[in-house]
Amino acid sequence: FDRVKSLELQNEEERIRVDTARKAFFLAVVMGRTLLGNTAMLWLQASFLQLAFDILGKEAMGKLLVAMAISALQICVRCSSTLARLGCMGALFAVINFAVLAWSCAKIYFAFHCVDHVWGIMTGCVEI
Repeated sequence: FDRVKSLELQNEEERIRVDTARKAFFLAVVMGRTLLGNTAMLWLQASFLQLAFDILGKEAMGKLLVAMAISALQICVRCSSTLARLGCMGALFAVINFAVLAWSCAKIYFAFHCVDHVWGIMTGCVEI
């Protein structure tokens, strides 16, 4: 009986170790791939769209918009999959990702509606 009890304790310790490693992995996915990879890149692409709006051709603008749509989709999928696995910590990073995603979407929207195609979150449409 003692032998079985000691094996159960080892299994419990192993389960805790695996759970901790799983949470660390998903936190790295949200931080590294999603926040720094997709979300930051989407924000930079939206800024590029604003600044190069007048010199971009229709084909280049179309490719840029498709690339940004794919990035936005990846952000949504990755955040929703890690949200369930990380709990409160995942919710915090999901909120940050979705806030930057909304900011980037606003930059894209206002690139088409502002006169000089540049918009800032604090300044609104910027005249250049």
